Amino acid sequence: MRRRERGLSAFFPLFSPPQRSAFVADLRQHLNALARFKIPPPDGETPLASAVHGLGMLVTTAMAVTGGAIYLMMGEDGSLGTTGKLIYELHCLLATLMWAYLVGHAGVAVLHQKAGHRVFQGITIGNR
Repeated sequence: MRRRERGLSAFFPLFSPPQRSAFVADLRQHLNALARFKIPPPDGETPLASAVHGLGMLVTTAMAVTGGAIYLMMGEDGSLGTTGKLIYELHCLLATLMWAYLVGHAGVAVLHQKAGHRVFQGITIGNR
């Protein structure tokens, strides 16, 4: 967990011109580095990472909403109507996106660690 807080505009940069500019600049920096088979260090503000975290929050929230809707729409015999089945399909799609997010998130953390950025050492748990 990080000790500093970020505003919602960091997670959803499309709605803030300064955050959008920072996101585009960070994306360009990452693409240029990747073209040279490098990965930029996660120093200071990382608008690309914040935007990816925002997408993760959206997928998580959508999964919770669709899961809750499925629960509320389910009949006593476990059946779903046409709308319930459609929501269930959307929930399954979101679950696949969440797995891709989790694997990608962990994979990028490992790449950063392998590049010597020591991201794992920066993780704190609780009040230690």
